[in-house]
Amino acid sequence: MRALVNGLITQKIEFDPFRGLTDAGWNLGDGIFESLLVLHSQPIALDRHLERMANGALELELPILDVAKVKLEITKLLSTGEIYERGRLRISLLSSGDVVMTYRELLPYAESATLKTYPFPKNERSVLAGKKSISYGENAHALRWAKNAGCDDALFLTTQGFVSETSVANVMWQSGESFFTPALTTGCLPGITREMVIEKFGVKEVEARPTELINADALYLLSSTRLIQRVARYDEKNYVANAIGATMMVEFSRWIAENMN
Repeated sequence: MRALVNGLITQKIEFDPFRGLTDAGWNLGDGIFESLLVLHSQPIALDRHLERMANGALELELPILDVAKVKLEITKLLSTGEIYERGRLRISLLSSGDVVMTYRELLPYAESATLKTYPFPKNERSVLAGKKSISYGENAHALRWAKNAGCDDALFLTTQGFVSETSVANVMWQSGESFFTPALTTGCLPGITREMVIEKFGVKEVEARPTELINADALYLLSSTRLIQRVARYDEKNYVANAIGATMMVEFSRWIAENMN
């Protein structure tokens, strides 16, 4: 892994622990971030990610993101050192104004994943709902809880009992020949892969109860680094791969390869 802090390449990320507490975004977990898939040094959907980050900074009253400067720094980071076939780029903007980037090799995801319903609701009306906040304690616990329960990820439900998202991904399900994903009113992240499958495949945004996932033909996870991953089991429901979903996944991967940004 290598990193860039405020424009400088480094192997070690350090911040002054004596900075004022209200200015120490790193200590408070006060800021936002983006994680991008990088293929052969080419970040995927970079403009979409930076637009979301800039909008999130405005909504949370964080320092304004200098998009042009960030793009130059991304190029600097990706072109310095080893080039990975698949990499993960993370960009963090702190309330202190610090910009931190890390770049590391990304290992392939498993062919499928397993999910379990998280017992604590997501507050869909929180100011952090739908934001890539570095205040990630709730998500981190949900993921840890799922792992301890023998699953790969945890599924959040809203305070009203609607399906929202997992600790690290959006969700999508298939019923017949139609695909669905939770509406943004559920507090889920407006994920970039989610956004693109809605645009390209006409995936419908709905408010849905867990029973709709259980009755679905297939269930998937969506994220910028995994793209589309099949879910093999959700709670007690098992899903099998089907031709409609497999075709969509192949078409989406091909489209990404042809339209990097």
